[in-house]
Order: sequence, then structure tokens, then C-alpha cells
Amino acid sequence: MSFVLLWLRHEGRRRWRAMLALGLLLAVVTAAVLTAVAGARRGASAVGRLLAVTRPATAEVVPNHAGFNWRRVRTLPEVAALTTFPAYTSLPIDQVPGDAPLTPFIPADRAGMRTIEAPVVLAGRLAGPARADEAVVTPAFTSSTGLGIGDTVTAHLTTPAQADASVVTGLSGRPAGPAVRLRIVGVVRSLWYGDDVRGTGSLIPSPGLIARYPDNFLGKSGLVPRNAIVRLRGGEASLPRFRADVARGRPDVQVLDRGEVARHYRSVTGFESSCLLALGLAAFLAGLVLAGLVLAGQAITRHVSASGGDLRALGAVGLTRPQAAAAAAAGPALAAAGGAAAGAGLAVAVSRWLPFGAAATKEPNPGVSADWLVLGAGWAPA
Repeated sequence: MSFVLLWLRHEGRRRWRAMLALGLLLAVVTAAVLTAVAGARRGASAVGRLLAVTRPATAEVVPNHAGFNWRRVRTLPEVAALTTFPAYTSLPIDQVPGDAPLTPFIPADRAGMRTIEAPVVLAGRLAGPARADEAVVTPAFTSSTGLGIGDTVTAHLTTPAQADASVVTGLSGRPAGPAVRLRIVGVVRSLWYGDDVRGTGSLIPSPGLIARYPDNFLGKSGLVPRNAIVRLRGGEASLPRFRADVARGRPDVQVLDRGEVARHYRSVTGFESSCLLALGLAAFLAGLVLAGLVLAGQAITRHVSASGGDLRALGAVGLTRPQAAAAAAAGPALAAAGGAAAGAGLAVAVSRWLPFGAAATKEPNPGVSADWLVLGAGWAPA
């Protein structure tokens, strides 16, 4: 072993450029393949990982009728959590030109964002449930407006009369109610409080806003209906029973399956991941097979051949064939291991830009990610 190390030191001074080129080649190939495979796995699992940590809604209940008995629904045995929201809202923001990118799903009670659709907090914190002056935003809101944590915006509420009229005729003209200052305290993400590709994002006020200005959202006459999202104890398996229980009071009430939304996004992210995986396979075939076997193979052959003459001469002083073979292969092997390690490190660094497309809007842990299963499988052969 000591001779191999001495020979490697000797060869490193003479042929470091060739070994460096070999290492860089393998680093690029390894990084391309590992990035694609790890990114595909991350994108394909994004929706599932988001649902696992956000207490997602099982169903959306849409009576679109004022005075609906939500107390009865809350007490159904299969209901684990429920939060309501005004069916119609308008909340323009001075700092955002045109139509404000606000969610129409402003939670009307403290359950929202806590016992149901509790979003991942990507930065900052959740708005205080009793704070009428706090709000959170989705990542696309920050990207599209440049507004983020610590910024304050001015939102305009409708008057109670405008809220009542909006049920029949829709809102006409600018809201004439009070102007409210909202401070952004967090950036959040869940399937319900989320973004779409090319979306402008959402700003979601605290339920404390509706608690302080109920008539401005629900109308003085209480004409504005409230809809709701519900989390069922048995998940989608409890949905038929829940629909039947709701129908006993109001057979015309719509109960929408939120699982269909999740399946749609799983399908989209699965397709995106398949495309990325295909790109990784192409990189493997074009880079690793063609470049690796042809270019790297030639480099290794030239390196071993160049070393062979010197090593054969040392046979006269007792160098064995196994020792000569180990010494000749040491340089290329070290370059390959270093290139593979560098490629794995590069794949981890590039992961901050993955996943892409719809999966990026559902990723619960954006930023740098190390998929040790893929990295280990990719580096081990080297």
C-alpha cells in the first residue's frame, strides 16, 4: 500500500491534468443523473408530503344559502374539524394594482389554519387568530408583488349594504367600507391555501378580521352565506356517510370531494417527474455511457498504458504484478471517486431549484434537499 501511495503522488505531479479532466467529466455526468433522479422522486412525493403535515380537508361543503345550520354539521360523529368562510368576498389592496390576489377563503373562525388545513409555515409565523391586523401570504404573492414578512398593506372592506347586495347583484364599484392595515407575518403553504403555476398568490387575513368586522363580510341582514371545508375522521372512506348525514337536513347542499383535487395534483406532478426521470435516463445514456465509456475509457487506457512502461521497469527490483496493477489503476480510481463525490455535492446544491412546475407549488420543504438513497446509489459504483 505504501508503494501505491508513493506512485500515486509521483503520477499526480506528471499527469494531474488527465486525472482532473477525468474527474470533471464524471462529476458532470454524475450530477446530471443524480439531480434528475432525486428531483423526480422529490416532485412525485410533494403532494403526499404536503398532505401528511397539513391536516388536509376531506370535503368542501357548499350550501350557498344563508342561515345554514353549521352547528348540526359540526356535531356529526364523523367530523373531526370544520371551518367556515364567506362565500363572497372582495378585499382590494392599495399596494397591489388591479384585482388583488386575495384568497376568497378567509377563515371565519379559529379552526382555520389550525385544526384543519394547518399550512406549512415556510417563513415567519401564522397570523394570530384574534388579530384583525395580521395576515399571511403564499409564496407566489411575495414573488408577484415583492411584498413579504414585515410589510404592511391597506385592504378595503365592503360596507354591510354592499355585502348584502353582492349576493344578488355582485359587488359594483369599489368597496366603500373601512380601510384596514394588515401586516404580513408569515409565508404559508397547504393544498387549500396554496398557489398554482403562474398564479399571483394569495393574502389570507387572520380570522380576527371577520370577528371584528362581521357585518362587512356577512352583511347586516346576514344574507352572505358561509361555506366550509371539513376534515373527516375516516378520511375519504367516511365521505358517503357524511354526504348522507348532510342531505338529511338539506338535500340540495353540495359536498365536494377534496381527494379529487389531491389526485389531480398527484397526476400532474407524476407526469412532471416522469419527464424529469426520462431526462435523467437520457443524461445517463448520453453522458455516462457515451462520454464515460468512450472518452473516460480512452483516458484511463492512455493513463494505464503510460504508466505501464515505468512499472514494468520496476519489476526488476521486485515489484509484483498485483502491485503494478494497483498502482496503475490508483490514479483513475481516485479521479473517478472524486468526480462522483463532486457530482453528488453538485446535485445537492442544484436541488434548491427543484422540484419544478406544479410540484414546486406543493413542496412542503423548498430549498436544498439531499436524497441520500439516490446519492448513495449514484456514488457507490464509483
